[in-house]
Amino acid sequence: MTFKSVQLMEDLVRNLNINFEIYANEKWNKEYEALDLSINHIKCKSRLAKKTNKKQGYFVTLWTKDSMSVNQPFEYANFPEKLIVNVIDKDKLGQFIFPKDELLKREILSNHFKKGKMAFRVYPSWVTHLNSTALKTQAWQSKYFIDLTENIDKQTILRLYGEI
Repeated sequence: MTFKSVQLMEDLVRNLNINFEIYANEKWNKEYEALDLSINHIKCKSRLAKKTNKKQGYFVTLWTKDSMSVNQPFEYANFPEKLIVNVIDKDKLGQFIFPKDELLKREILSNHFKKGKMAFRVYPSWVTHLNSTALKTQAWQSKYFIDLTENIDKQTILRLYGEI
């Protein structure tokens, strides 16, 4: 089975001459196309965000299981450098490329001081009519988002992937 998010990333990196390698399918979160990969030797996790009927934006899971098989947020210390969240919605395409430090700051990853989250929402630039909380989230997320629907800003992609 070919993941939609993998096809998107393969098309993108081919045009940018970027080294892309999938080294593991995650055991859990398959419906979110959960992968461990590297982009130019930078370790990343990847997810496909899902559109939901009841709320604006897209939902993405980000959890693992502990030794007792209980779901838990990922720990900052064990997380790769980046999280790539792919958004594929009919004619709209985009990626969020979050550095792990930002995920800790936003309390998505856990550490000794932060509980972390097992899921969160992303709000691409094309999502409008948001409530105030979602607008605040969209504002901080926007610097990590690249709209791939039409014109692709190669410099922004390379910057977000950590190449320049």
